[in-house]
Amino acid sequence: MPEPNKADDAGDPIARGMSLLRAGRPRDAVRLLAPLAGAPGAAAGLLLAYARALGMLGIHDQSASAYSSVLGKDPGNKAALTERAVMLSRLGQFEEALASVRAARRLAAWDGAAVFQEADLLVELRRVSEAAELLRSFEHSAPVSERTSLNAARLCLARLRLVPAIGDPDAELVRALDFARDERLPAGLRASLAARAGGVLDQLGRVDDAIGAFKGSKKVRNQPWNAELHTERIRSCMTAWTSPEADKLPVSTVDGSGMVFIVGMPRSGSSLLEQMLARHPQVQPLGERNDIIRAAAYIEPNKPGLMPLVTDLTRFTAERCEEVSQQNNALIESIRESGSVILTDKQPFNYAHVPMLARLVPGCRVLHTLRDPRDTCVSYFMQWFLSPHGQTNTFDDLGRYYRDYREMMDAWKALEAPARRPEMFEVVYEQLVSEPERVLTEVAEFIGLKYDAQMLEHTQSDRVVNTASREQVRRSLYTTSVGRWKRYADHLGPLIEHIGPYCNDETPG
Repeated sequence: MPEPNKADDAGDPIARGMSLLRAGRPRDAVRLLAPLAGAPGAAAGLLLAYARALGMLGIHDQSASAYSSVLGKDPGNKAALTERAVMLSRLGQFEEALASVRAARRLAAWDGAAVFQEADLLVELRRVSEAAELLRSFEHSAPVSERTSLNAARLCLARLRLVPAIGDPDAELVRALDFARDERLPAGLRASLAARAGGVLDQLGRVDDAIGAFKGSKKVRNQPWNAELHTERIRSCMTAWTSPEADKLPVSTVDGSGMVFIVGMPRSGSSLLEQMLARHPQVQPLGERNDIIRAAAYIEPNKPGLMPLVTDLTRFTAERCEEVSQQNNALIESIRESGSVILTDKQPFNYAHVPMLARLVPGCRVLHTLRDPRDTCVSYFMQWFLSPHGQTNTFDDLGRYYRDYREMMDAWKALEAPARRPEMFEVVYEQLVSEPERVLTEVAEFIGLKYDAQMLEHTQSDRVVNTASREQVRRSLYTTSVGRWKRYADHLGPLIEHIGPYCNDETPG
């Protein structure tokens, strides 16, 4: 990885920050810029670099706020308006994002970045015909300065979101895969084109071509991942929290009885479960929060890029426990709505911190979503995420990751509740979609509520779901995704090698 030019950038924090971003080091950029960004006289350029670094780390709320600070100093900053729209969309604030990107387009009507961001937002808002018309207008009306090879590739990426509803799938796929092979284009754009083409190929039933496109995307993206190191760290964490020493750890004084954590593998049904619970009048969904992950990183700092894990229990002091717990509790209470009895956090990766939840949020409960491991992993492999998910690089990596996750959850399940870990309830996706009333009745009872029939009306909610599963939770319950893995069976050998013991065609999970 290239090192930033320290000699050239040493006296200019903005240049140094941007150089760190180009070198793929957003965490270092944040460390450099954060103290300066908080100063009253911080320059717009410095704030812009800071906002971009936060966005690259997936800290979307703070990034959006930093972009707003840029615009407070420079209201006509077209890049800040457009990039702020991207962050707002990640937060599910699509209407506000649309207003921001349209403000950018009032400054430059055919700016490619703004046009394509607006088209994506229109698709999110299910205004597909407007998105299609906008892209057609760009093709016909954009000035020569915007008719670049980069914008042609971005236009192709935007049009793929409209296929097969609008457009010729075969023609769009040929263009997309040609662009994905063009090494003159940015690697991130090429990877995104290949992944989106893979999604269209999957919809068209072209299984082998779809797998090839997804593999090509991952090769170009080249996300760092060390499967052996991850396994070692997971097992160290399990050893620590199942040891006798864990019995002696401090417990916070906060009352966590109103918190429910939904954990599990991505693509295991957690978004659907959250959306169904959100229809209950006494449940307030909080989406995927990072409070617990940040707490783990604070208690035991890890190297950048590694999953935060607490493996050294000597760092879990009474002072740190109470400090983190009180801070998180104050934040949660500040957003609690009137009438909310239960608040849900559906950050799936909190599975790694289940025993710690019993210390930081005593009295909380955990819902563990399970789905056929093969369906879970195939769906996870095919999903595009903005943040790094190197564990999905190959089916072998993904199989090892799934095995580690299940071994960890089995270890937590064996602990005594509620002293060593919160009370837990397993929600099986296949049962949720086939027998929703029965399952939701049991879930409601587990979290201390009475079943409410509105929970079956999850598609009628106007709540925005801002996760990779947002399209699925907009639809009525369906079982067509059950057993989907069978279409890809010829490609799953490396996966099955690791997850085989968890595959049971009678009772998934």
